[in-house]
Amino acid sequence: MNMKCIKCKTNNIWDPHNSNRAKLCLDCKTSRNSTPRVSNCAICGVKIVSNNPGNLKIICDLCRKKYMWTGKRYLQGLDFIREIRRVIGNHTCELCGKKWEKGTRRFDIHHPDDYGKSTHKYEKIDAILKTMVLCHKDHLNLSETKESMRLARLARCG
Repeated sequence: MNMKCIKCKTNNIWDPHNSNRAKLCLDCKTSRNSTPRVSNCAICGVKIVSNNPGNLKIICDLCRKKYMWTGKRYLQGLDFIREIRRVIGNHTCELCGKKWEKGTRRFDIHHPDDYGKSTHKYEKIDAILKTMVLCHKDHLNLSETKESMRLARLARCG
């Protein structure tokens, strides 16, 4: 049975799984969210326009090429979001002022609130600003980090 699209009322409904729940044709389905989405780059603040409805860009292409290229690939996922925080913090430890040097271990991202709980909620761009950029030495010397490591050691040893 060929049903017509409820939007354009001319084309047949696109229903690849024969679910009988589809209401739009392929043309209307793909053009439905085609209004451009506008955001600002999290690093430099320049306005970004994205035509892809499912993908809101967080940083501009210039910042992506400048900061997110590792020499082999672009950073993705958690590394991508954490690197944005490091760039915003100017690759400087917030406790001792030490500056990161290229080729060395990247600085840690410390979650001061809810330490020890699930920190993946911080891995979103709006919440990452609540974190701190710390060198590895300062991150290990925090009292909550020492306590967390002590508890982990006790759990392993019994």
